[in-house]
Amino acid sequence: MNRQRAATALGVLASIMVVTGCANPNEGLDLRPGQNVGDMALRRDIVQVKKFYPGSPWLSFDEAGDPNPEGFKVNVYLVSAANGRGAFGDGNIIVTMYSLPGRRPDTAPPAESKLEKRWVLTPGDCMPFRATRKTVMGFGYGLRLNWGDVDVLGETILITIAFERRDGTIIKSQPQTFRVPPRRTAY
Repeated sequence: MNRQRAATALGVLASIMVVTGCANPNEGLDLRPGQNVGDMALRRDIVQVKKFYPGSPWLSFDEAGDPNPEGFKVNVYLVSAANGRGAFGDGNIIVTMYSLPGRRPDTAPPAESKLEKRWVLTPGDCMPFRATRKTVMGFGYGLRLNWGDVDVLGETILITIAFERRDGTIIKSQPQTFRVPPRRTAY
């Protein structure tokens, strides 16, 4: 009789866990066969933001072939508490770029930093930036951001990347400084 009650109680508990979403904390962290990354679940349990810049992150968005950069690229991983790997987040990615006048990247930042550009990327805005394949870090975003007419050529900039969860919690990565290449003329 006690075994039957225990089995019944265990069955009820398992049913509750399935209904409330507690059955598999890794749900939505991996692709099922035939699934597209656009169909993956957005995670609410993001606890860390990791960013990786290539050796030369600069991008030119100028169709005329101007060699001067108008933006940069960065790979961003929103780390899920469920498995400690990158996942697609249910919230906004916020990227902020400041100029640091008269500063080299290896010196202490002056108090007079200037906000140059702020990008707020919703889950819909991030869709084109989603990685199509899982890496050892999990799934991430390959952001390609255009700063437009902002003139930071030859300047030192500071970039911050944050994730704002739906519950209002903001998780930030470590800021990164760069020296933007100086203005060049077309060849």
